Amino acid sequence: MTPRPLARALASGRGRAGLALLGAVVALALVGPWLSAYGPNHSDFAGGVDASGGPLGPSAAHLLGTDHLFRDELCRLAHGARFSLLVAVSATVVSSAIAALVGTLAGWTAGTRLGAIDHAAMRLVDVLLSFPYLLLVMAIGAALDRTGALTVLLVLGATGWLGTARIVRAKTMSLRGEGYVEAARALGGTAPYVLRAHVAPNVTGTLLALSVASVASMILAESVLSYLAVGVEPPTATLGRMLQEGQAALTVRPRLVALPGAVILASVVGFGLVGEALRDAFAAEDRRG
Repeated sequence: MTPRPLARALASGRGRAGLALLGAVVALALVGPWLSAYGPNHSDFAGGVDASGGPLGPSAAHLLGTDHLFRDELCRLAHGARFSLLVAVSATVVSSAIAALVGTLAGWTAGTRLGAIDHAAMRLVDVLLSFPYLLLVMAIGAALDRTGALTVLLVLGATGWLGTARIVRAKTMSLRGEGYVEAARALGGTAPYVLRAHVAPNVTGTLLALSVASVASMILAESVLSYLAVGVEPPTATLGRMLQEGQAALTVRPRLVALPGAVILASVVGFGLVGEALRDAFAAEDRRG
């Protein structure tokens, strides 16, 4: 993988728009807690209550107001964004590693005397893909008695590799027939050497584009788990749980839903745009040969 398509992707319109959205979310996650004098789980019963006894709106003490338990909304948003980004990126690393291993191995052995490996791997992928992704994640999350950040990360990572593995397999099968790969094998190159030296570098671009786009799916899945109360347990601030907690006051205090919803939307759209820009840039690079 050369830096040229990467630079071209990030300089494109979609790439710049995606980076701008992600920059705003990352800035919120990093700077948000410093703009609040309160912790994410601190209830300010003295200064966070309005005249009617409900959550305070935006003020000097609470820049984005307080939630239904009079906790600082800005601080909780920042911690929720931080949690979502950490879990989603980490889960994507896990799922991408699994997809790279399974997809490359299946693609390399397809149609050979070791084709049983490819057959078994792809049948497993077919079975798991027959379940809707979010339904599968929710079922696993609900089956676990106690879920923490590590549990959510591993659940998402262990279920998010299926589609990527298929694409990596197809890319590996295509590369296996290239002249330089066949030449390396004819010269005595072992399978591990050829995979490492010639296949992996040419699969990396595709895998990177898919992985960046996959982070958006991970954020959405983690938010759904938290919203349905099968994700990380309270009082940990998560964007999905903030949505769930704020929906009861949607008509009178819509900001309690709009704010976490906006952060989720910005994160998902941001990673999606950058992923699309990377995909187009690497596809153009492949066409140039």
